[in-house]
Amino acid sequence: MSIKLASCTASAVVLLLLANTVPSTEGANILFFIGFGGPSHRIAMMPLANGLVDEGHNVTILTQIKPKEKDSKINYYVPNVLSKYFAEAMSSSDAVNFYDLRASGMLTFGQILIPQFGMTVCEKLYEDKDYILWVKQTKFDLVFVDGLFNECGYGIAHLHNAKLMVFSISSILPWAIEPLGIPDETSSIPDLMCPLPLKMNFFHRLITAIMPVFWKLYRENYYLPKLEKFTKEGLGVEDFPSFVEIEKNISLTLLNAHVAQELPRSLPSNVIPVGGIAWVEKRKPLPKKMEDFINKGKNGFVYISFGSFIDFTEFAPEAQQKFINGLLRFPNIQFIWKLNEIPENLPDNFYVDSWLPQQDLLLHPKIRAFITHSGIGGVTEAIYSSVPLICFPILSEQGYNANLVEQKGIGIQMEITDFTADELENAIQRILSDNRYAENVKKVNKRFLDRPSTPLQTGLWWTNFVLRQESTDYIRPSSVNLSWWVKRQIDVWIFLCVLLISINVVTIYVIYKIFKRCLIGSSEAKVSKGGKNKKGNKTKLN
Repeated sequence: MSIKLASCTASAVVLLLLANTVPSTEGANILFFIGFGGPSHRIAMMPLANGLVDEGHNVTILTQIKPKEKDSKINYYVPNVLSKYFAEAMSSSDAVNFYDLRASGMLTFGQILIPQFGMTVCEKLYEDKDYILWVKQTKFDLVFVDGLFNECGYGIAHLHNAKLMVFSISSILPWAIEPLGIPDETSSIPDLMCPLPLKMNFFHRLITAIMPVFWKLYRENYYLPKLEKFTKEGLGVEDFPSFVEIEKNISLTLLNAHVAQELPRSLPSNVIPVGGIAWVEKRKPLPKKMEDFINKGKNGFVYISFGSFIDFTEFAPEAQQKFINGLLRFPNIQFIWKLNEIPENLPDNFYVDSWLPQQDLLLHPKIRAFITHSGIGGVTEAIYSSVPLICFPILSEQGYNANLVEQKGIGIQMEITDFTADELENAIQRILSDNRYAENVKKVNKRFLDRPSTPLQTGLWWTNFVLRQESTDYIRPSSVNLSWWVKRQIDVWIFLCVLLISINVVTIYVIYKIFKRCLIGSSEAKVSKGGKNKKGNKTKLN
């Protein structure tokens, strides 16, 4: 009996020691606030949300659209006022057509108006009594805010004294540079939302330098105060800190990007890259009908998708026809196309559906290429699957992603508002016949996967880190508290310029005075010398 007892005691000690080596985090109530954002935003965060549930946390996702496949482990809260607003906005005749906006050359200006959606969402939420009751009665320990104008969630975090994290759905967004304390690298990295080339001239650098300052001034003086007003009035709370101050206390930001697919950036310690976090490692078998369709073709298939937010039918009719005509020139290639409406008279080598298992298709051994709008999710999945791309960017950071795809030699960029069927045919032919694209994407894939832990493991560890720590102030750059001109040392450079100009002015003035004195002295000397000569001459004459 004593031997068994000793054995059990020893086992218990070993288990206790092992347990002490693993950081523990008690189950927490966590909210993902996605008031404004398409399904792709929620999809990007789902693996993290599911992983947190598996670790014992209680996770709620606030979104405007109910997912088709509801995960019973996650609580979904869909405010009626929000789902109604977006349903009306998407079906309205006044809905923004981003194709037309891009074709008109007003895309950059139109994107500056996107914060209006964030303000409208916040205003409508706090007009809803059910939502206000839910906010007051539901306790959260941590609030994740979608980085695309979902700052309305700051109010929930402050009300519950919860820690605040941001999930940036792509690379560094221009309005996040200042509040996160990210170093200014606008001389070498173009603005994510502006259609600028990677190799910038002076004019491009001017735009890129101005945009973060514009966003800082716009957000701090107009956008965030509006959200603060809606929150105070909705909750009936007067003693509420400014959203600007709340934002300065963001615990951590998870960045849905990775240096292998990106430009190298100087990220502070409070910004953690988790690019590829939405990737599911294990591929599921395709539906039999889809698999049979792929096997019909002898030369593989091309997958086409413009994402969940952009509708191909909203493109100009001539652009739609040119696109289809370019595809029709490849009768020996199977095309699988995510499309809400099936075009007329498509041949048998087209498979069209409104929903397709994208990751499973990209991992299929017979895939040859991916034609995409170059959203960050699709580009990341293509890199994970080593599939070359043909990019037709439409809005947001898609142009930036497409530029990177072309720069790294893993695909071809085209302009959806200005292309011909011949150009599309040529692009597809190049992707299918030139092995360099496939080889380059394999190289990028190798770099993308070469990291100490998976993106999901990284995201989970850092989320638990925030929950474990009493405060993360010590990893936050002090520059978040600086004015934009102090952060960029503009006052120092102005002082140095004034000092240099002053020194030059004084030096020139002194030289001028010395030169002038020399001229006066020389003139007086000549006059004096001339007088003696005259006197001497006069004496001589006498």
